[in-house]
Amino acid sequence: SIVVSAMTHYGEKSNVAWCGCRMFVHLAVGNAHVLTRVAEEGATEAILRAMRRYRTLPRVQLKALEAVASLAVESRKLSVGIIVRQLIKHEAVEAIRAAIMSHPTDAGIQERGQRALAAVEA
Repeated sequence: SIVVSAMTHYGEKSNVAWCGCRMFVHLAVGNAHVLTRVAEEGATEAILRAMRRYRTLPRVQLKALEAVASLAVESRKLSVGIIVRQLIKHEAVEAIRAAIMSHPTDAGIQERGQRALAAVEA
């Protein structure tokens, strides 16, 4: 996908990471085919890579957590198991916990982090 490609090739730019995660929040809502396609093209890896690269940037963490939760919820709703399998394989739970621990006073990260954990571990 062009989003994964941009996040991979311009990963040193936090705005690209943020925009990519934002796209994934909305891209696959209600569409099992698109959800499967973004999974196959590396969306989960790109999101988690952004979380790890920009661990100290709340803006990127917030959007990445939202993307993880959105994809996991849609994956379960539409019975597209590949997303949750990939999130688990690429250690999403650890990345989510790291975000929560790195930003203990950020209410948004705490809330979205808990929502992402619940969605992945459901």
